[in-house]
Amino acid sequence: MTADQILEGRRKREAEEKQKRIRESKYNIHYRNIAKEELPKYLEGRMKWNDRRILARFRSGNETKAREYWKEEGEKRCRLCRRKEEDLRHVIEECGITRRLKNIGKTLNDTGEGLTEIKAITERRRAIQDGKERQEGSTARRQKPKVATVFSH
Repeated sequence: MTADQILEGRRKREAEEKQKRIRESKYNIHYRNIAKEELPKYLEGRMKWNDRRILARFRSGNETKAREYWKEEGEKRCRLCRRKEEDLRHVIEECGITRRLKNIGKTLNDTGEGLTEIKAITERRRAIQDGKERQEGSTARRQKPKVATVFSH
């Protein structure tokens, strides 16, 4: 056996193991439908780094609350509609606020076609979060400041 044959055999085994881990994964069940053996096209093109990062986070499932297994059920609700657990299927296909998106495979494909929709989701989340922070901040400002009591000996 030559070194090239050994390396080729190793590559095949590693690829098979990777595919097996993806198929058997319980963490992100949608990734198996969008993962390819070759490098995704959106990583090869002239896309901005931040756009690549956003796509990668959605494709891997890291942009949803469902991944936070340690949190209580209520804490994993959708940040947009607050109705169901926030997983990829809900955010892209079911959420009442992002209803216009229909197909998880099309939105998360390897060409980056769904970037506009994904950016809209993140902007909506940011606007909702900013609104909550402003509301909480205005409530905090209306409260009377607590007066510190100083004790002397």
